Amino acid sequence: MYVYCDNCGYQNRDKAKFCQGCGWKILLRNSKGNLQPGVILNKNYEIKSLIKSGGMGSVYLATDSRFETKCAVKEMLLQSSNPREEQYMIDSFKREAKILNRLRHPTIPVVTDYFIESDRYYL
Repeated sequence: MYVYCDNCGYQNRDKAKFCQGCGWKILLRNSKGNLQPGVILNKNYEIKSLIKSGGMGSVYLATDSRFETKCAVKEMLLQSSNPREEQYMIDSFKREAKILNRLRHPTIPVVTDYFIESDRYYL
């Protein structure tokens, strides 16, 4: 079995952690592009299962190794070839993370972190 690099498309062995073509970190994904259980993001969040996937991204059940707690990790997909539109989406993502970090309400999720890994954006 092989995995393909998200950055350059190079075919790597299924156990590869980094692309042999460009050195990019390889995140194991299924045929639909969703992260596989066991993937560790940001050296901290271990993916346990997919909660929901849609056109803008996916939400996963994960374990936060710092606090040893369950959490949700939201992955945003950038699907624009227009650089201005892509930058708008990135800015909106960061703004959403900062707003949600400050808000406290029983029906609004508390955001404790956001990061970029392998050109994907995560809350």
